[in-house]
Amino acid sequence: MRYLHHVSANEKFIASGVYQQYQGQTLTRYQESWTMHEVGDGAQLIRIDQDARYTGTWSRLAEILISPEDRVERVNILFAQSGTDKPYHLLKTDYVFLEAYVQITRRVDDAEPDYTEIAIAPNLFVRLIDFSLLWGKSLLKSAAANTGELPVFVPFHKPGMPPGQIVKGMLPEIEDTAEEMLDIGQKSFPTIRYRTRGDRVVWLDEHGIPLKIIQARGTNQTEILTNYAHV
Repeated sequence: MRYLHHVSANEKFIASGVYQQYQGQTLTRYQESWTMHEVGDGAQLIRIDQDARYTGTWSRLAEILISPEDRVERVNILFAQSGTDKPYHLLKTDYVFLEAYVQITRRVDDAEPDYTEIAIAPNLFVRLIDFSLLWGKSLLKSAAANTGELPVFVPFHKPGMPPGQIVKGMLPEIEDTAEEMLDIGQKSFPTIRYRTRGDRVVWLDEHGIPLKIIQARGTNQTEILTNYAHV
């Protein structure tokens, strides 16, 4: 697994795993590896490595700092792609969520960085469903009552777009849920199965971690969590 910053000595391990992707019944070479550590007095630092170098010539590394109150405080994302036909090769975006605004720094290749500030509400939810691991947080938030007016920050990862936007209630639409035992390899896990609009199906364990994701209708794509450890 690759990191933006390596794990420091004062961090306490919480969990880790690797999502493997299947196209139909065929295992692809795409992987999403991640770790979760406790830092400070109960905050969580999540590191993610999305490795599509062999399936799509791109990679994305991320760090997400979440407060003890389960509020996203910082997101750092480095997107890299190879190929002479690409309009850019590196895109680095840093989001710092303060009390009244999010401060965003974005840099494309060796260009001068752009700075943006967007006003936010105290109850803002940060939607990060480009990462399989963080589908759990979005589903649990969506399952809570009265999310239709919830301000949701959606980050964008392309230079031709703004770095992010605030929308109301933009969370996965849950159509049904059920308690299910899920078999992965030689193990069985008690889970809550969520089906969302578009026929995406996600199984969450007791920690809110997605163990399996069947992507939306028409993709024939499944992601299964392997090498999973949780204290």
